[in-house]
Amino acid sequence: MKTLIAVPCMDQVPAQFAQSLATMKNDNCIIAMQIGSLIYTSRNSLALTAIKEECDYVLWLDSDMVFPPNILDLLMEHTDKGDIVTGCYYRRVAPYRPVIYSRFDITEQGCTKEEPESIPSEVFEVEACGF
Repeated sequence: MKTLIAVPCMDQVPAQFAQSLATMKNDNCIIAMQIGSLIYTSRNSLALTAIKEECDYVLWLDSDMVFPPNILDLLMEHTDKGDIVTGCYYRRVAPYRPVIYSRFDITEQGCTKEEPESIPSEVFEVEACGF
């Protein structure tokens, strides 16, 4: 199995992110950083890289994240649960709530979303997550 570690970023990344990436266990991984000011353009380019490199998985990381060295192992333990597996991370500004939704609907009138009342300590299903 081959995994693309995809990082859309600006021209510089914080030292804590670089340290997390450097210490990450990454057997059979390709690290790709797409530098640019338009996040959607960078994400599209990285997705094309994953296809070109015939990757089985993509781990999307924001350049301001800090994560444990075994993040891939932790997420891969749950790939049998569905096509998308995410960790629980929190907004960077108040209110500091998780970026996950137990209900998420998009209509012509706009977006309706509902956050879970509590965050269980075990794996649970959500309708949407931040990206």
